[in-house]
Amino acid sequence: ILAPPLARVGDTGFAALAGAAAAAVPFNEGGGFFVNADGDFVSAHHVIGRCRRPAIETPPGLWPARPVVSSKARDIAVVRSTVKPRTHAVFAAYRARLAPGALWIARFRVCGGLASRDIVEAMPIVLPQAWAGFSAFEAAAAIEGGNSGSPVVDAQGVISGMLVARASTHARTGFAVDGPTLKGFLSDAGIPFETVPEGLPLPGGIAGAVAAQYAFPVVCLY
Repeated sequence: ILAPPLARVGDTGFAALAGAAAAAVPFNEGGGFFVNADGDFVSAHHVIGRCRRPAIETPPGLWPARPVVSSKARDIAVVRSTVKPRTHAVFAAYRARLAPGALWIARFRVCGGLASRDIVEAMPIVLPQAWAGFSAFEAAAAIEGGNSGSPVVDAQGVISGMLVARASTHARTGFAVDGPTLKGFLSDAGIPFETVPEGLPLPGGIAGAVAAQYAFPVVCLY
């Protein structure tokens, strides 16, 4: 099942595949998540890059954001808003590994806004070594338009990656920029983030609910 999509991704480039998930939609291009209490918000470059004026949709309203740093090659972008989030993502202080257990995705649908938030369970898939910097998973439901930028967390509630694409022939196979790559990007850009030591898994489903508290849709004001 995985061989054809992997071959195509290698031929066309990761950004090309990921871009297909962000079809021309003028509102709620994708999602993202806060990485610190200062309002720094991470999403996919192919989501943020399509907005001349991005904003973050939160329960109190829309918060305009300004671009801070981005990488088209890595498909990562950071914007900064004036909103101070009540909670934010945490990253692993331990060596990344594909431990047994579930992953969780806090996501939104294109044009669905906050009302379309849901939490999807997934299981990790081993990728070839050539795919360093990315991870893959099999989700319990299809990866849909607007899901790009969604945080993927492990059973401890720690960031495992950021969803940026799905397999072209298998809608439940997703690809993410992995946690270590996100950490390295943020560190190089001087964006503060929090790390936590390895601990026990949270009770079933709670890790996804935690991620949903700091994940929000990205809106293009114009």
